[in-house]
Amino acid sequence: EFLEAALAGKVQKVKMTDLLAESPAALVQSAYGMSPTMQKYMKAQNVASGGSDAGMMGSFNQAVLEVNPAHPIVQDLERMIGSGAEESEEPKNF
Repeated sequence: EFLEAALAGKVQKVKMTDLLAESPAALVQSAYGMSPTMQKYMKAQNVASGGSDAGMMGSFNQAVLEVNPAHPIVQDLERMIGSGAEESEEPKNF
């Protein structure tokens, strides 16, 4: 929940997964999303045809952040967020 709120607008969603073995997290394309190469191609086509590239691709295809809840870094982050939530609602710089 914390990561979804902190990364709102930057990723489509954040989900817990057990597919990651050694990494704390991975950024993947959604099931029906475009590859980064196709995104570059579409952006180039839009600019070449005289369109503006500002903001076109930002909301068009966002990635999914998969988080490994068993990784020590993720567990430490969860512990820090849990202890910080009781003190105040202001953002913390860990």
